[in-house]
Amino acid sequence: MAQTLGIVDLIWLGTKIPIKTASYKRGGLVNNAMVGSRQVFNSQEFQADTVEATIPFKKGDSLAAYAASQVGELQYVCDTGQTYTLPDAFVTGTPQLAPGSGKEGGSVKITWAGSTAMEVVS
Repeated sequence: MAQTLGIVDLIWLGTKIPIKTASYKRGGLVNNAMVGSRQVFNSQEFQADTVEATIPFKKGDSLAAYAASQVGELQYVCDTGQTYTLPDAFVTGTPQLAPGSGKEGGSVKITWAGSTAMEVVS
């Protein structure tokens, strides 16, 4: 039986970040449908790669670690052998901090964007 994706590690600016959840959306050229009367046409646009993560917010943590002014390497490492590296990643928007309840604990939501990731499959 083949293994499917289960665990993901994020490495931001050389530091491994503990995560609750994370997702990677590949960017690049995207076709958009344009309807004209009874016909459909297409136009293309370029979209950034994005990584969204929910990170546990622990005592002593600082939101400054996810400052919008920082640009650098972000790695999305899959337990199935793929690594997606965005060499010029940056945080988009403002980190959203939410208190936790019960076993969930508090967390911060971060979104990064960058140029098309380099994919390495091992």
